[in-house]
Amino acid sequence: MYSDTAQQSAELARSAMERMAHEGMPANPENFAVWYEYYSGKNDPLVKAIDVLVSNSQGFEPELCGDLYDKYISPETGRQAVKDVGERIQSQLESVIGMLGEASEGAGQYSDRLHHASVTLGDGDVGLDGLQTLVQSLIADTKTVADQNRVLDDKLKQSSSQMQHLREELEVAQREAMTDGLTGIPNRKFFDMSLRQAVMDSMESGKAMSLLMLDIDFFKKFNDEHGHQIGDEVLKLVARVLQTSIKGQDVAARYGGEEFSIILPDTSLQNAVSVGEHIRKSMASRKIVRRNSGKTFGNITLSIGAAEYELGEAMSSVIERADQALYRAKDGGRNRVMGAEPTQRKIAAAG
Repeated sequence: MYSDTAQQSAELARSAMERMAHEGMPANPENFAVWYEYYSGKNDPLVKAIDVLVSNSQGFEPELCGDLYDKYISPETGRQAVKDVGERIQSQLESVIGMLGEASEGAGQYSDRLHHASVTLGDGDVGLDGLQTLVQSLIADTKTVADQNRVLDDKLKQSSSQMQHLREELEVAQREAMTDGLTGIPNRKFFDMSLRQAVMDSMESGKAMSLLMLDIDFFKKFNDEHGHQIGDEVLKLVARVLQTSIKGQDVAARYGGEEFSIILPDTSLQNAVSVGEHIRKSMASRKIVRRNSGKTFGNITLSIGAAEYELGEAMSSVIERADQALYRAKDGGRNRVMGAEPTQRKIAAAG
């Protein structure tokens, strides 16, 4: 990828350094990589994302530049389980390559013998006894190759089965790494990845994207009164309500503790508030009942904050604004949905 000459790379480096100075950004390796690749023009998705930001007169805060680096440059690191399965797949591939190599060697020897037989027959001085010996030798060689091919076929079928099993293991490992163990919905890591993707998609397309942050009201008190086992069932119930309330590319995740989040691509703040209101009503209308005894534990309510991503805004900023809206919902009496305030930059631009 980096095939530039010394002069070209020096010019790209100078452009990158000048741009960082112009934007007032620290000249650290990540920021440098973003601008070096932008000016090189070789990273098309990165160039497109930055051009969209520039066309909308957006500045480049360090966090935004970090998001660009994570999305378009930084190599993704897998979990240990994924690495282990990958190593086993590599080992299996090496075994298959070895089997094919042995089969190729056997086929080459058989080809040599056939060529030798052809030359012998072409001489025309093979007697009856010699011809019989030659035919018997070819029959034996053919049987040997056929046996070898049957063995190879069996080994390849076995290897195919093992590879299918490893593929399934890899899918399970990837899914478990991204899933909350208690509720069964995506975890914080998956949320971070999905939000980063949604932010980048919004920057590239110019379409709206909104975020909901949700918190169970008085959950600590509920846990203290009824026990963690019932509390865990409440968390599972909330997760089910969120999952049934979203559609399409929306992502519901457990953010941590009793807090959840929903990423809403192609959704304005007004529509996000409507989604949050639907979820709030759905949850408030349910009674928590123990199935085996019929004992009622009352109702659970949610406080919800909504924020719409602003073009050029750092990912952490939209999370913070949704969180602030969530806190205002709690301060305002809980069991309500509040929309986030726009950033000071948007207010200044509107003024």
